[in-house]
This record gives sequence, C-alpha cells and structure tokens, in this order.
Amino acid sequence: MTRRHILAGTLGALALVLGVGTAAAQFPASERIVSFSSDATLQRSGELQVTETIVYDFASRPRHGIFRYVPTQHQDPEGNKYYLTFTAGSVTDGSGKKWPVERSRQGGNEVLKIGDPDKTITGRHTYRISYTLDPVVRQVDDGAKPDLFSFNVTGNDWTVPIESASATIRFEPGIEALNTFCYTGPVGSRAADCVTAPAGNGYTVRTTDPLTPGEGLTVANDLKAGSVGAYLEPNPPLWERYNLLAYNGYFVGVLAFLGTGLSWIGGWLY
Repeated sequence: MTRRHILAGTLGALALVLGVGTAAAQFPASERIVSFSSDATLQRSGELQVTETIVYDFASRPRHGIFRYVPTQHQDPEGNKYYLTFTAGSVTDGSGKKWPVERSRQGGNEVLKIGDPDKTITGRHTYRISYTLDPVVRQVDDGAKPDLFSFNVTGNDWTVPIESASATIRFEPGIEALNTFCYTGPVGSRAADCVTAPAGNGYTVRTTDPLTPGEGLTVANDLKAGSVGAYLEPNPPLWERYNLLAYNGYFVGVLAFLGTGLSWIGGWLY
C-alpha cells in the first residue's frame, strides 16, 4: 500500500467521523420527531383523505403527549382566505391502540391534543392519525387556468425538529396532475430542500434536510381544470364574519388572568 492510499484512507475515515459528529451535534439526544410520513389520496369529490404516521421521541423528558396542529386555512396572493372542513378519523399508536384525543381550534388550525392527561411518557412513541380535509382544490379564473391543489404535509407549528418528513400523494383516477412542486421552511417559504418522484397515479416526496422548529413540508400541483367536483371558496367562517374574534380575545384574556389556559398547556409541555 502506497503512502497516497494510506493518506486517502485516513482522510476518508476522518471525514466519516466528522460527518457523524456533525449529525449528532445537530440532533443531540433530545426531544424530536424522528420521522413524519403521510399517505394522502385526493378524491374526485375534492376531498383529501390523509393518514399520517409520526414517530416522536420524548427522550427522557416526561410528557403527556403531543399537540398536532392541522392547517385548515389558506390565503391566496390576493388576500382571499379559504377554509377547509376538517373531519377527524382515528388516532392510534403503532400497535393500533387508540390514544385519548381532545379537539379544539386555534387560529387557522384544527388542534388535536393527543395523550393521557393522567399519565406521562418518555422515549419513542408512534402516533398514527387519520382525517379528511374538504375541499382542498382551488379553481383559478373560473376554470380558464389549471386547478390548484396544495397540501401542508407537516404543518408549521412543531416546536421540535423533524429529522425526516415524507409523503405519498395519490390521485383518484380521472384527476390529472400537470406538474409537481414541493417546498420546505416556514409559512410562505419557497425553499425546496425536498425531492419528488412519480409513483403510480401520484408521486412521493421527501425532505433532503432536517426541518427545524417552525418549518414544514408542503406539496402543490397544477391539475387539469375540472378535475374535481367541489372547490374551495373564499368564504369567511361564522366567527370571523360577525367579528366574534373580538369577543374570543376577551375570553382568552380572562383565562390568562385566571391562569387556567396557561396551566392547561403547561402541564403538557413540561
């Protein structure tokens, strides 16, 4: 073996050690999402059926469970707001056992509070969540341009990093996707640290870099006009139409004063 071979081998081993060290420093043994995978099917009706599997590592910190914020509000470049109907399905662990769930709304999200309020857990746990969103496709210029489908796979409200996020997007026969885009980062980001690949009548997508807290994975497609039977309409919900948010703010202030809201959330975070 020549000196050149010895030097190359030494440098290669050093690079390997440094690479492992960098990854370990980026994600130390702390609370994180190990993997977030979603399987979503767009129906001709305009409904999106979703099943996602979250492998969450609480490390050694006792927790009751997780909060899953599912985005149910979109806004187009003109400022029009679109609201999706959320229908909850099952929430189970890796073996199919049901997790306790409480539902609420916060801002533009449907919030699932998942876990046992009387029990804390540590280590790695699996959450398999199914739900539907309806409708999820926006018609553009009354059908003169391709329809627009977008889906925020992970949401952007996680306070821990996501090491890996992926999704399989399927289209019911009769829906024709003209192109595919994926984005990563905070809300509104056009960064694309992700890759897509065709898969049957749909495609797969995965991140190429970890997501930091507040970052997410979103997919989007232009669809052949008229692909679905129902479209998103820029129609504000009842509470916004009648300015009930002002009253909601008053009650939130009262809860904060009494400490009820903060103690309820704090019991889950610490």
